[in-house]
Amino acid sequence: CANDFVFGLYLKFAPLPCLAQQFTSKYRNTINKAVDYLVRNIGGVEDEYAIAVTTYALHLALHPTKDVAFNLLESKAHSDGDRKWWNQTLPASELRNPWHTRPNSLAVEMTAYALLTYLQRGLVADAMPILHWLLAQRNAHGGFVSTQDTVLGMQALSELLQRTASPPSNVVVTFSYRAGGGQTSSISINRVNSMILQKQEVPRGVREVQISATGSGLALVQVSYSYNVNVTGAWPLFTLDPQVDKNSDSNHLQLSICSGFVPNQVANASNMAVMEVSLPSGFTVDRDALPSLEQSQHVRRVETRDQDTVVVLYFDKMVRREYCPTVSAFRTHKVARQHAVPVVLYDYYDQSRRARAFYEPRKATLCDICDDCPSTCAVGPRTGERLTDDGSASEPGAAAALTASWGALLAASLAVLAWLL
Repeated sequence: CANDFVFGLYLKFAPLPCLAQQFTSKYRNTINKAVDYLVRNIGGVEDEYAIAVTTYALHLALHPTKDVAFNLLESKAHSDGDRKWWNQTLPASELRNPWHTRPNSLAVEMTAYALLTYLQRGLVADAMPILHWLLAQRNAHGGFVSTQDTVLGMQALSELLQRTASPPSNVVVTFSYRAGGGQTSSISINRVNSMILQKQEVPRGVREVQISATGSGLALVQVSYSYNVNVTGAWPLFTLDPQVDKNSDSNHLQLSICSGFVPNQVANASNMAVMEVSLPSGFTVDRDALPSLEQSQHVRRVETRDQDTVVVLYFDKMVRREYCPTVSAFRTHKVARQHAVPVVLYDYYDQSRRARAFYEPRKATLCDICDDCPSTCAVGPRTGERLTDDGSASEPGAAAALTASWGALLAASLAVLAWLL
């Protein structure tokens, strides 16, 4: 089957790039067996990922069938305007999945292998549409979706840029916007600062940025933005049910998250899965409870980020049977009227498989966190009476309804890779 072929492909293909350079004679017999395996099996393979890896391997090995493999790879390509890429064929049940419109780690890997193959064939000009697509998949930090696709993507981009190397860059990039009274700024890139990532933040209200450049050389400008939405994840391929335990209160949180994989026509289990548990404002994780989380079924690793306000659990895989780890946290900062908090679960290697759900923490009132409150708190502040923003008391149930909050961060970033100089 395709999965077995890909697994064998990894084992047999892995030595080719490095061993061909340093230990060719010593491992020639092993390399020949690996190439023979690829040639024997590629004829019956329809999996796009296997075809991309195999084609690149045969080009590294300079095997005569590399042209056949390349034609097969070309037949699987997608193109739109000035962009070209490779992706796995979606079953009919997944065609409307909105997550497939976002950067996908498998698609990045396949396209990176295809770009490396183009470079092996000397097709630098023909590789430009692939370059355009790959650059459009990058995140705000310059990487891609996960670790492996970032490694392959950066390798492919660096090799392409080496082939198109130009004299040392001396570029001035100017960008302007009208919001907030309007502003014009510029960033200069030269030999001295080409390895420094330069960023410029613009006000939240900006919706359009005009960018121009002068000078000579090659530079990359990237505009990134982010926003929050208070909705559950569309098209969930995991079950996800975060529940606040009954013994939780405004100072302590016990959150149980039951989750499992939803089988479909493609798979009965996920790859490595990642669960990101955000904590309510003012709460940080109970670090003493983390070792017990690591002992949970199928949990491979537990880590925290954002100053212990997010707990990240890595699972070997997810199956239909639900797992229910429990996250414990304490209030470390006085915050009242917390909003709903998200939990996100996704397949590490295919982030079109994901789910998102919100949970409501035990909310603290202004009276709960106030050290010098008006006399109204003495009436019954712990039974639901709350202070309004002007200091007056309100009846239970009079708190404002939870509304979606959102913000936008728009940044223009520019970097020049060292190998161009």
